[in-house]
Amino acid sequence: MSFKLKIAVYTTLVIIVISVIIALIILPTVQEIRQISVSIYNERIDLEKKYLKGQLLKKTIADFEEIEPQKEKLESIFIIESEELEFISTLENVSSISGVKQVIELKTKDIQEKNNIKTYPLKITASGDFNQIMKYITSLEGLDYYLNIDYLKIVSDQNSLMATLTGNAFAKVKTE
Repeated sequence: MSFKLKIAVYTTLVIIVISVIIALIILPTVQEIRQISVSIYNERIDLEKKYLKGQLLKKTIADFEEIEPQKEKLESIFIIESEELEFISTLENVSSISGVKQVIELKTKDIQEKNNIKTYPLKITASGDFNQIMKYITSLEGLDYYLNIDYLKIVSDQNSLMATLTGNAFAKVKTE
């Protein structure tokens, strides 16, 4: 065999061996590395999401612990269901202390309920002099109950004022 032919055969064999190594070892390894890289990236994203959820959970727990002492106060702003008479008695006391005459209309039938909270339409008409009405309204504001007043109308005649308050009172549904 001539020298040129030997070099051509060896070169061809080396190229074939290198091609086989590339095709059977290097290309599958590169593909596997890419798959592992994608898996690592996806796992990293998943861990970041879990970390953020953990941080949010920690913040939520901290916020909950911060407001936990106020839970009792929040519970006290509601009229206890079926104890509406106590609420009316409180309004009567405020009226008596303020020296005003009042008429209370608290609807307790066909009330809508949402999230275990009942909303009672409320209308209060109070009459007295200016100082009595102002003391009455100030006393209503100081009650533990939460009253959502939508409308306040004050009308004057020669001797007295008449205040009409329209809004809602809220009752917590008993869950037993």
